[in-house]
Amino acid sequence: MRYCIDTNIIIDILWGDASLRTKIETLPPEHVCITPIILAELFKGAHLAKRQQEAIKLVEEFTHSIETLEFSEAACKTFGQRYAELAQQGKLTQEADLMTGCIALTHNATLVTRNVKDFKNIRGLSVVTW
Repeated sequence: MRYCIDTNIIIDILWGDASLRTKIETLPPEHVCITPIILAELFKGAHLAKRQQEAIKLVEEFTHSIETLEFSEAACKTFGQRYAELAQQGKLTQEADLMTGCIALTHNATLVTRNVKDFKNIRGLSVVTW
């Protein structure tokens, strides 16, 4: 099983959550991934940090061995479909979260997050909380 690690999980690890770090480290490296959206959110936060260079280095060190899933044409099509579905249902979610969910869905990855509510309406997406 592949696990797509959401931004909030990574931030908690970088802030010292040892139990989350252990969970990640016990998984085979090929089972852990992120999306380009998550990577962008991490670098945005690092560039806004008071200790910018230190934060950037932490993000780079943490993510260097984690696969970043492609934001492929298939993921873009899934995004368009799910966006339309959610709009018709009146259940729109933030576009960054929807993109993240659709990338994970397209790559058959389970999304690991502490914000399940942000992803619960994306049809077909497997979501777990740690």
